[in-house]
Amino acid sequence: MLPSNTQKKHDQPYVTVILALLVLTGAAILGPVPAAFTAPSSAPIWSTPVNLGSTINSGSSDQQPAISPDGLSLYFTSNRLPSLGGFDMFVSQRASVNDPWGSPMNLGPTLNTSSDEGNAAFSRDGRLLFFQSRRLPSVGGIDIWVAQRYNPHDDFDWQPAMNLGPNINSVADDNGLSYFEDEVRGTRQLYFGSTRPGLGGADIYVSDQMPDGSFAPAVLVPELSSLQNETDSSIRPDGLEIFFQSTRTGSIGTASDVWVATRASTLETWSTPVNLADTNTASQEQNAYLSSDGMTLFFSSDRTGGSGGLDLYMSTRTLPTVRSKNISVAADDSCAASINPSDVDDGSFDPVSGDALTLSLDPAGPFALGPHTVRLIATDNRGVTNSAIAIITVADQTQPTITAPAAVNATSGGAGSTLAGALISDGALGDATANDACSSVQITRGSVPVGNFFLVGVTIITYTATDGAGNSASATQTVTVIDDTPPVVTPSSNITTDAVSPAGAPVNYVVTASDNVGVSSLDCAPASASVFQAGTTLVHCTAHDAAGNSASASFQVKVRGAPEQIISLIQLATGHNLPPAISAQLLAALQRALSNPRNLPAACRSLDLFIALVRAHAGRSIPVARATQLIADASRIKAVLGCHC
Repeated sequence: MLPSNTQKKHDQPYVTVILALLVLTGAAILGPVPAAFTAPSSAPIWSTPVNLGSTINSGSSDQQPAISPDGLSLYFTSNRLPSLGGFDMFVSQRASVNDPWGSPMNLGPTLNTSSDEGNAAFSRDGRLLFFQSRRLPSVGGIDIWVAQRYNPHDDFDWQPAMNLGPNINSVADDNGLSYFEDEVRGTRQLYFGSTRPGLGGADIYVSDQMPDGSFAPAVLVPELSSLQNETDSSIRPDGLEIFFQSTRTGSIGTASDVWVATRASTLETWSTPVNLADTNTASQEQNAYLSSDGMTLFFSSDRTGGSGGLDLYMSTRTLPTVRSKNISVAADDSCAASINPSDVDDGSFDPVSGDALTLSLDPAGPFALGPHTVRLIATDNRGVTNSAIAIITVADQTQPTITAPAAVNATSGGAGSTLAGALISDGALGDATANDACSSVQITRGSVPVGNFFLVGVTIITYTATDGAGNSASATQTVTVIDDTPPVVTPSSNITTDAVSPAGAPVNYVVTASDNVGVSSLDCAPASASVFQAGTTLVHCTAHDAAGNSASASFQVKVRGAPEQIISLIQLATGHNLPPAISAQLLAALQRALSNPRNLPAACRSLDLFIALVRAHAGRSIPVARATQLIADASRIKAVLGCHC
């Protein structure tokens, strides 16, 4: 067995491992690896131990096995030759887990020195190797060291090792180590044995690795330690089972035995250790190391039938097959979720009995929003358990609540306004309110016109509340702008015209109307182009808009009858410096027509005489143009009187 060194030296510096370890181990803890643990049971769980044979074992002392995470490399400690001095670390390789082990090879001067090295332990990803050594520089006695490699499958890619420093190592012997990476809690710990003052000669300690890669001061694990000697721990990858060697009461014989303790969660303390009777004898059993799948236990023993000194042995067990799946679940009103273990089960079964498995979760929940790493633990009817990792993502799928501001009514501005709507400020519109149980809420609004100018009519503003998970809900506000502005009517100017028939005269006119939104109708009575009787008529016009607003305006249409037209004709006929005799003849004819308006034949004859006189003097005493005008006016008056030609 690799001896202890009680001679301590303090004149050499040590190398601390801080950021380098953080970089290397930070990724290692993320990859899921099957894990298993077994509760103590009186029924045989482990198979009868088998000697690893002459390829591995020799006449020298072969001990402290460590199986790589991929199961293809077996590291162990031996004082066989070739050696760099004392105990060295060796490796035996195989092409697959079903192939035999190859001849052991010395791991060389990168890991081994002329001092003693041994008790290797791998990180989960196989890129870190922790081991014990008496080399210098040393804190004292046996110290714990770590080496790294870039290729996790190359056993000769290890870089120079570094001493883990005084938070791990002491002036006593510090050895027998196990590195645990907790996938569920995201923490990393180093378990190891130490002969520093404690409960007994050697006790088990644990140190938490800090986020920067350094290790906190180690503390005693009292539930694993006793008044006797405990060391060489091997913790299962899921952290729920630990093996170690002890000479405590209950051992078979006086030599060390392999013991086991369990726990239901990595937050709990370890159970009372139980002697692993399936593997122990009256001889010495030590250096237990559990494979990454939890089903093979390697250890060393000097029992009868070996090759000489300590030999390497292995024992196996069958575990429940645990299959897990990642799930997403909706949060409840408290923004958390509770699940059943069966929710993440993906077909776990018991290959031993075929009976139903008892499933549990670590942690059990409830789970807050976001992703959570959990262990699905399956227990068979023997009390043997296995576990697998699942990711539970709790999602907020509940919409926020939102209340829009009250409806808003406005007017377009009343009479005289030219606006087709209303300017409504944000203050007048108000604010929506929203709430969400799980996160803050962002409120947006849509359909508010540029400049907050709302057109006449109804505008729907939509307010949307969105929570941190992207859930949204909407509410609407109605903004109504009422058109209270009447149209503006622009009437025609007063119109004066002459009748052209006994009925009067057709009159055309133009009336316009305008409105801030639009004119629906414009009606005038009498309508344009109507025949207006002789005399004065009031035309009344009214305009309406779509909102029912109206406005009116009026103007006069005067139609002159025959007497008024004869008077105008008298003025025209006598007002152009005609010879007196001619002027007197024309005037006499028109006055007779004017004096006999009720005597239609007489009036018509007088107008005919007037027309004849004008024609007789046209081009001589009366210019042609003037004569044409006088004849046209007289003819029109005849039409008004209803004279028959």
